[in-house]
Amino acid sequence: MDRGLPLVEAQVSEYQYYEFQAIDRSLTSREMADLRKLSTRAEITPTSFVNVYNWGNFRGNPAHLMEKYFDAFLYASNFGGRELMLRLARRHVDLRTASRYSCAPSATLKAKGRFVVLGFQDSGESDDGDEWESGEGRLASLLQLREAVLDGDRTLFYLGWLLGVQQGDVEEDAAEPPVPTGLTRLSAPHKAFVDFFRIDRDLLSAAAKASPARDARAKLRPKVGAAVRGLKPAEKDKLLVRLLEGNAGQVRSELAMRVGRGRSKDESPRPFKGGRTAGDLLDAAGIR
Repeated sequence: MDRGLPLVEAQVSEYQYYEFQAIDRSLTSREMADLRKLSTRAEITPTSFVNVYNWGNFRGNPAHLMEKYFDAFLYASNFGGRELMLRLARRHVDLRTASRYSCAPSATLKAKGRFVVLGFQDSGESDDGDEWESGEGRLASLLQLREAVLDGDRTLFYLGWLLGVQQGDVEEDAAEPPVPTGLTRLSAPHKAFVDFFRIDRDLLSAAAKASPARDARAKLRPKVGAAVRGLKPAEKDKLLVRLLEGNAGQVRSELAMRVGRGRSKDESPRPFKGGRTAGDLLDAAGIR
């Protein structure tokens, strides 16, 4: 994903949409001025950079801009190509777990410095170009995926792997990674992800066969209470101050990781009994 132009490189294009969002902090005046050098037509605010190209290409490198300025990025074009990147603090992501779901270029994980950037890409090669949707408003429906990851939810990682299966970036004999709970009842942001990347519904249904129907969160509530009660008063005070300062996602993530370390094996996502491969899922989707 370390490239100047995502997905499409062309002399002339009909529609390319770029949107960046800064969530954890606002851009400074100097940073906004630096971004202005990349485009004279972009809409730039202290929290966003949005531009639509009907000809030419964006001169910036989205991956570099994510590392330096932004927490979320979305790209969409009338050629069918789509891309999403989400940046999170490195200490809030279980890199060992997340890497089990990586399958370039559909789902990638890049750790650099204090941050981790999750990347998802649909090349659009199978799209005939006759039907496409604009990117306006799409990123807003996907931003809560960051919060889900901070809460310890692995659904986004699995959906990214499933996208890789669909696009042929996963070998058919590759073993399926642990299946998260709740695939049969996806949240609104996860549904938006499925829609944006056009994940096949039959493939998703086949995958959901191995997803526990019970609410794992409900079983974890006693552990959440125990974790909070186990905090020292001074530590609780610091967390409350950070919460009031607008760092709710980071506070939730730290508490979730504290609870997660105390989970039993039965409470963690696990491989399907008997084992499934990417090819098994494709076959099951075909039957459906």
